[in-house]
Amino acid sequence: MAELTREQRGRIKKLVQANDGWDDLTLAMEEYIAETNAHRPEGANEFETLRDLHRSQGKVDGLREFFEKIERLDI
Repeated sequence: MAELTREQRGRIKKLVQANDGWDDLTLAMEEYIAETNAHRPEGANEFETLRDLHRSQGKVDGLREFFEKIERLDI
C-alpha cells in the first residue's frame, strides 16, 4: 500500500486548515450520505434486505471515519 509523502500530507493539512474547498467537499459528502440513507434496501428476503442495509451503513460509517481522520490531521 502506498503511503502519503510529507509533501502530500502538508497539502492536505493546508486544504483542511485554509478551508479552501473543504466546506464544499464536506457538503458533497453529506449529500452523498443523504442519498445513501434515502435508498431503502429491498431484498428478496430478510437476509438480503439486512445485508444491503449493513452495506449502506458501512459506506456511510467508512466515509465519515475517513473525513474525521483527515480533519484530525491523523493522516
